[in-house]
Amino acid sequence: MSGSIFEVVDTSARFCNESNFDNILKNILAFHEQEFKKTDFIAQLKYRTTEQGGKQTPAKSGYRPHIKFDFIEIHTSGQQTFIDKEAVFPGETVITN
Repeated sequence: MSGSIFEVVDTSARFCNESNFDNILKNILAFHEQEFKKTDFIAQLKYRTTEQGGKQTPAKSGYRPHIKFDFIEIHTSGQQTFIDKEAVFPGETVITN
C-alpha cells in the first residue's frame, strides 16, 4: 500500500465511513489474513527420496519449501497444506493446496 497514514485514514473516512485508525488497521489486517488463507491451486507432489537428494525427514502440513523451477531463475516459496494427510515421508506422493 502506498501513501501516507493521513491518506489511508482520509480514504477510509470518505469511502468506508471509518476514521478510527485502530479500526482501519484491524480491517486491513483482517482483509490480508483472509487473502492469505485462499487456495491458489491444488497439486499432486511427489517428494524425492533421500537417495534422489530429497529430505531426510518427513514434511508436515504447513511446510514452506524453497522451490526452484527449471524454466525461470527465481526461487520461490509457498505453504503446502496437505489434503487428508498430516505428514509426507521422502518418496511419497501427496495432494496439496
